[in-house]
Amino acid sequence: MNESAHPVPGTPGSPADEPIPTDLGASTHVTPLQLDLLRIVWSHRECSVDTVRDELAARHELARSTVHTLLHRLARRGVLTLERRGRQQVFRPAVSEFDVRRAMVNNMVQSLYRGRPSDMLAHLLEEPGLGAEELALLSGQLAEAEQRSQRLAG
Repeated sequence: MNESAHPVPGTPGSPADEPIPTDLGASTHVTPLQLDLLRIVWSHRECSVDTVRDELAARHELARSTVHTLLHRLARRGVLTLERRGRQQVFRPAVSEFDVRRAMVNNMVQSLYRGRPSDMLAHLLEEPGLGAEELALLSGQLAEAEQRSQRLAG
């Protein structure tokens, strides 16, 4: 993929709502607002437009038609499924939150850290606010990852 085709959000020349590219197969791009919608659908497992709009109301003041359009776009791209029940439209997740998160992190590693996860981890470790409990958790996860890597290599 050409890097100039998908500038990193927040860089000069990129709109603030630039989509966050992911590697979910169907050229899926999830914006922060779309991610908010998806989180609602994931939490309910199926939702109507009104359910999503009502839950979003605390964070985003969006017209019903806007929520409707956003959900339909996600369904057309294969991120959600759409089922019609009489006059009601019900949306369900077609991809898991884990898969979206993984794709977004992988894209971030590729675009910001030139494909080096260790650089991203080093950056995160330098950030203030990591407590002893979180560092212990990370240390355990690193040890498990090292064991997996050794098993695969051996």
